[in-house]
Amino acid sequence: MTTATLNMGGNIEAQNDGLKGSLRGMAKVTGALYLILFVVGMFSPLVLETLVVEGSAIETAESFLGSMGIFGFSLVTWFVIVAVDVAVSITLYLLFENAGRAVSLITAGFRLVYSAVLAAFLLDLYDAYTVLNTSEALVGGDLTQAYTVFAAGIADFQAGFQLALMFFGAHLVMLGVSILRSGNLPRVLGIILGISGAGYVIDSMIIFITSNHNDTLSIALLMPAVIGELGLTLWLLLKGVRENAGSEVAAA
Repeated sequence: MTTATLNMGGNIEAQNDGLKGSLRGMAKVTGALYLILFVVGMFSPLVLETLVVEGSAIETAESFLGSMGIFGFSLVTWFVIVAVDVAVSITLYLLFENAGRAVSLITAGFRLVYSAVLAAFLLDLYDAYTVLNTSEALVGGDLTQAYTVFAAGIADFQAGFQLALMFFGAHLVMLGVSILRSGNLPRVLGIILGISGAGYVIDSMIIFITSNHNDTLSIALLMPAVIGELGLTLWLLLKGVRENAGSEVAAA
């Protein structure tokens, strides 16, 4: 065996070791980003659900007025969600590129569309915050009109969020496919995330089309998402990717 052949073999082995180390680091970063999303992703929607009074624009506005500090902070966390989700789209693409470039691109694309739709409707939430924040000087009919405009802005954002979640659900389905094809993570996580994505799509479509929110049905449809995304977060943080991950990159 020639020296050149030995050197070539050593270079390939070094490159593989470097790729494995890079993927492990990417897994940790992705897990940390997911942990951030897990916290703010529960807080932000909960604020809206807690403060909105169904069927009454005035009571809804007064409810938010009594918690303007929390409302303002939740607005910031929504923007954090969008920014972190864009970053996660990129890290997941790199992490599961060996599932096939087309699959990885579609997976990242759905999450980026989700982020874009959510960001667009965040303007409605920001406008609602601005209207409410400047309503204290108003009286009579002007105040009632301001409250109506505010409540409409909240309703538009909630509808837009449900629309965005349909794309997020499609992303989770494709993420499940990526995990199954890549072998980077346990197959059970891929299966759970695929089921989670279908649950997101069904739940959001029902709410978006009918404007009705059935808590029991939503819990049943979204519980796999809690298990799957929490499991994914913990696995990425504690275990990373498997040692043989990244050794072969699919050409598909």
